Amino acid sequence: MTTNLNPQGPEVAEWTVMIYMVADDPAAGELLDQQANRELDQITFAALSTGDGEVSEKLRVAVQVDFRSQPDVWRRIIGEGAWVQPESAAADPATLYGFFGWVKEKCPADRYMLILWGHSRGPLGLFTDRPFSSPAAGPFAREDSQRYVAQTLTLKELRLALGKAQEALNQKVDIIAFKDCFMSTLETVFELADGADYLIASPDIVPIEGWPYRQILGQLVNEKDSKAAATNIAEAVRQHYLVDNNRHGREEVPFSLLDTSKFTNVSAPLRSIVSELAPESGIGGKGLRDTLPGAERADPALLDVKVLCERLRKEGDAGLVEQVELLEKAVTDVVLSASKPAGNHEFGGVSLFCFPFPKEGVEPEESFVAPNATRSVYEEFAFSKKTNWHKVATREMPEEYIPPPSKAVYPAGDDLLPLVLEKLQNGVLEEIARKLLGFHKDAGFHKDAGFHKDAGFHKDAGFAATVLGAEGMPNSADWKRWKR
Repeated sequence: MTTNLNPQGPEVAEWTVMIYMVADDPAAGELLDQQANRELDQITFAALSTGDGEVSEKLRVAVQVDFRSQPDVWRRIIGEGAWVQPESAAADPATLYGFFGWVKEKCPADRYMLILWGHSRGPLGLFTDRPFSSPAAGPFAREDSQRYVAQTLTLKELRLALGKAQEALNQKVDIIAFKDCFMSTLETVFELADGADYLIASPDIVPIEGWPYRQILGQLVNEKDSKAAATNIAEAVRQHYLVDNNRHGREEVPFSLLDTSKFTNVSAPLRSIVSELAPESGIGGKGLRDTLPGAERADPALLDVKVLCERLRKEGDAGLVEQVELLEKAVTDVVLSASKPAGNHEFGGVSLFCFPFPKEGVEPEESFVAPNATRSVYEEFAFSKKTNWHKVATREMPEEYIPPPSKAVYPAGDDLLPLVLEKLQNGVLEEIARKLLGFHKDAGFHKDAGFHKDAGFHKDAGFAATVLGAEGMPNSADWKRWKR
């Protein structure tokens, strides 16, 4: 344990893990609430497993979760306590850096890891949050749903929040791990380079259920070096998705480890390539139309950089090929590790956005990402300003593009809902922990740890049969027998 630098405050741990969970997302209804609650149990179990029935003295785990079914926000330090906060917009950067400030006060550490949990629109933004619709929400209540416009946390706003985090924590965040879809992009690397050293992210869809929290937290307890810890955690996540049941019907769930310090070498060759691809010069027009479609892998609006380079090499002259080779080398430095291709898929580990070119059988609204695209947001990215990629990325976007309702449906895992309906997850893993590992009251499984009415983990939080409205849910007598 590091020496306490503030005798009046909490001791300084080696690592603090900050977990920011957004279940209050219109895209998922209350199902995301159930999964958030389930994973809170998994996180608790994992944290208390690091120190023989309590949290290792080397580690602190701070969680903020915004449920959809309640007009409040919960903050919890695993093994220590829980606090209820007034409802706030989870997609507002001010809410996120408020969380960072609270973490600094309660859980100071030498190094920090941030886990972002929730739906994502890839480089076009994380999460959406809507004001709670109950009258209990006070100023957040909205009676007319037609006037609601979901607020998204853009990459630029995430960068600003991380800037505030750097002020609060007196350092950059060492590792950001995205349990969110499509976040392994060059746009993400460029935007967050000043706020975090390493990113663990997927270029594809990430199933909503499950993560290897025990392995993640165990790596931090055993490793002080940020790069080594990030490498080991990325490998633990990849190994997790090698198990068929963890992929929930997907052929693969690739993850990459990205080094944000290497982004600068990408700018020059990509800028030169853009000068060739832009419609007013080079292989624009039909050549561009033939080159870019086919480079997408995970989504029609995301081009895999490795595949794009291979296609450009075939299309271009010697000067373009030279720049493509420089870009490939630069991206190789950014992507420290990536999942190996499986099946018919090929992933280079990192993508970049391009509004889909007209292609038979493919419409923009069939993309998860494209329906969230706007020129003004994309052109403000650090990536756009340093590479001019927006000249290519928005070329096919109509001038007055109004995103249509997306036809894409976020996957929840084929067997998630039956599992939720079969069991009420709240407290289940803690009960197992008590019996198998001897966890006890002092380890955090008591009223003050947050598992009581005032902390929100009760019937009204949306996790009881009467709130779920689920048929076949056990009655109170069955529930008592099952929980034992």
